[in-house]
Amino acid sequence: RLGVEPVTRFTQDDLSGAAAFVRGQTGVTLISWEHHRIRGLIQEFGKVTPSPRDWPDDRFDMVWLLRPSETGWALDEMAQLLLHGDRTV
Repeated sequence: RLGVEPVTRFTQDDLSGAAAFVRGQTGVTLISWEHHRIRGLIQEFGKVTPSPRDWPDDRFDMVWLLRPSETGWALDEMAQLLLHGDRTV
């Protein structure tokens, strides 16, 4: 256990509020969001490169890593990359 309480005060449509909260944090912040709205949440950060695409409906094994960059924010997509016979966690 990390000993960290999740922040649950933002509704799924409060994209600007959630983004503002995250921008004010130091260190790593993990965001769990409804997949049809996560692209809009990322766009609330301003200039993001590359631009986020729609989250695929059939993908539950990836995360987007958003890092501050000199020109705004850098976005990386990371998949769990399971091998045949592996189990999800």
